[in-house]
Amino acid sequence: MQSLSYLDLSRNNLQGAIPTSFGNMHDLSYLDLSHNKLQGIIPASFGNMKSLSYLKLGFNQLESSIPNIKHLTYLDLSSNNFKLLSSSLGNLCSLQKLDVILNNLTQELGDIIQTLNGCTKKSLLILWLESNQIWGPIPDTIDTFSSLQELYLYNNRLNGTITQRLRNMTMLETLDLSSNSLKGTLSNNHFSNLSRLKNLDLSNNSALVLNMDDNLVPPFQFDTIYLGSCRLGPMFPKWLQKQTKYSWLDISGAGISDSIPNSFWKSLPPNLVNLNISHNNIYGTLPDLQIIVPSTSSQFFDIDMSFNHFKGKIPSFPKHVTSVYLSSNKFSNHFPFLCPKSKTNIHNLDLSNNLLSGELLDCWMNFDQLLFLNLENNKFSASIPSSFGYLNKLQSLHLANNMFSKDFPRSMMNCTSLINLNLGHNLLSGHVTK
Repeated sequence: MQSLSYLDLSRNNLQGAIPTSFGNMHDLSYLDLSHNKLQGIIPASFGNMKSLSYLKLGFNQLESSIPNIKHLTYLDLSSNNFKLLSSSLGNLCSLQKLDVILNNLTQELGDIIQTLNGCTKKSLLILWLESNQIWGPIPDTIDTFSSLQELYLYNNRLNGTITQRLRNMTMLETLDLSSNSLKGTLSNNHFSNLSRLKNLDLSNNSALVLNMDDNLVPPFQFDTIYLGSCRLGPMFPKWLQKQTKYSWLDISGAGISDSIPNSFWKSLPPNLVNLNISHNNIYGTLPDLQIIVPSTSSQFFDIDMSFNHFKGKIPSFPKHVTSVYLSSNKFSNHFPFLCPKSKTNIHNLDLSNNLLSGELLDCWMNFDQLLFLNLENNKFSASIPSSFGYLNKLQSLHLANNMFSKDFPRSMMNCTSLINLNLGHNLLSGHVTK
């Protein structure tokens, strides 16, 4: 066994302490003991495994003690019971990835950085500390990690400001500080040198303000932008129009009380798959997005503009759109959107709580991919179209609080996938049969 180089004992219901005899495997480079029921501390004899480069111990009940393993490159300690990180971690001069997610770390972030302030700070590329109880601000010492490419701190108790020395982390590609209680203002100075930054998630930090210069020419082009529940408003952020490569944009609940310039719609990237601008106070009308939004090879595209103050006509959307959420606005015209000339790919459509009225035309054969349809709390009248019978994939239909009248269409018997049906508070008559 001494010449063994690869050992995977994960998911074997192993219990008790980790044997010290592992330290005799001097040639072992890969060891996976994750997803067991191991307890106690990590044996100091692990430090004898001079060839070890990958160590995965997540999803056990280990406690806080880390041996000195000089040549370790990957250390996964996720889902254990660590409260404090051992200072010996700072001596792992070859460590490139450290995963300590889903533990019980109660340290201040500054103390954790100090713990890793040995030679580890130069080798570390990926640091995953999410879903713990880490607290404090993002301190000046964050730029200790000069080579760091990915930093995940989401779902902790960070409760201070973010230092401008963040800009010194010039190798950073992914920054996730979401679901904390960070505060203060982020400006151009925080991002001025981050030319490699591709993925930014600051969402669910309700006291965090992002105040970027309108004339900023950013040094980065994002792939994903998650800023939901941050403070971006009241004006619509113009710097977004200079981002041309992102696939996900979430600026929901961002305190925006403004109209959206046409230049924003025209600058939407062709690879966009998710656009969420919901829960703001955005007003005005929407352009014909089927014409403005560039075509794409993506198989889905979700749009959420709900809980705003958009009015007027519901526009046409690109054919690859699969989800459209427009509830709780002031739209008053549903034609020709609800009577398209060709088949759509929409799976989820929510137009509830608007000012839509009049008759639904018999065009629903072109919505045959629908799984969810919500038209509640409008003023639709006349009969429910018989072409609803083409919606044989439909699982949830909500038509309550309208003025639909006459008989419920027998063609709905074809909707064999229907699970949820709400017809309350209408003027319907007749019988609904199985």
